[in-house]
Amino acid sequence: MVHMEQNYPSLPPLLWSFFQVSASCPPFKMGTVNDSYLQCAASFSLLVKVLKISSHSFTGEIPLEGVVNEHARFNVWAGSVGARHPPHKRISLDYRLRDSNFYAIRVVEILQRLESTLKIGSVNCIFLHEPPTNPKQLAS
Repeated sequence: MVHMEQNYPSLPPLLWSFFQVSASCPPFKMGTVNDSYLQCAASFSLLVKVLKISSHSFTGEIPLEGVVNEHARFNVWAGSVGARHPPHKRISLDYRLRDSNFYAIRVVEILQRLESTLKIGSVNCIFLHEPPTNPKQLAS
């Protein structure tokens, strides 16, 4: 885990959530489909959290309801294709693609691009719209 609080104490608390999500898996490193799914799910959750606690209106930019809807759709997709399941389970997408490395790499790359986009959205909301820095709001 990255311990940057000592070096940069003035950063908003919400950034620590972002750094925790970012530090758990280096970007664009080949992992399993399940690893990539978990990173995307964490990035979706962070973006939803950022949008919920922001004091600014994102109606024209990033509608909270739309992000929540896409997060739910992403989870349904991941469950139906097996991305949510651990690689050793027979129902997992990793297991199904174990002999098709080309397709496994493509799925991981797509999920990594989605994760990157979600992180950029979160960072933009944090820096451009200055969400509140009250740590109690982060816990909700």
